[in-house]
Amino acid sequence: MSLYLVFLRRPESLDDRRSDPFWEFGSFGRTGCHNKNLLNPKTSPLTDGDQLVFLQGGLGEIRLVGLTPPVMVTKGEDSMEITWNSSYSPLTFESAPLLVSNDGVSDTPSVMDLLRGTNRNSYCAAAASRFRSRTKAIDAKFVKEIELAFNEEGRVLSHQYIV
Repeated sequence: MSLYLVFLRRPESLDDRRSDPFWEFGSFGRTGCHNKNLLNPKTSPLTDGDQLVFLQGGLGEIRLVGLTPPVMVTKGEDSMEITWNSSYSPLTFESAPLLVSNDGVSDTPSVMDLLRGTNRNSYCAAAASRFRSRTKAIDAKFVKEIELAFNEEGRVLSHQYIV
């Protein structure tokens, strides 16, 4: 079992409705937005039991808004759908752990190792470059930091993490 990062796009306005993931159904992949990278049915490394951590950008920061329970993977000819127990809900942006801010602050210090050497003008831009199309699982040290970040400050999730 592995943990994969999913970088969600930032809405352009309040009228910009982001429809995937469908949290209420425990589903990701229905719209095809990620089918050229992590959800490519021919090359995706995802398997049943893996977990996804959803990243959401904001003004000068990126937060870890969701950490799914273990997923089920359904591959079609041209698409994939990832599902999980639909009783899971993501955190609000404001209450979610901080992946990184442009000031270099993070609830997961290992992220800085992954951003080092990225030719971008801010930490958030570097994270976007590194994680937007990433298809590799993250290492055990980073997984542990994510687990700790989700368990801090009263953030309680209804499932077990992989380590």
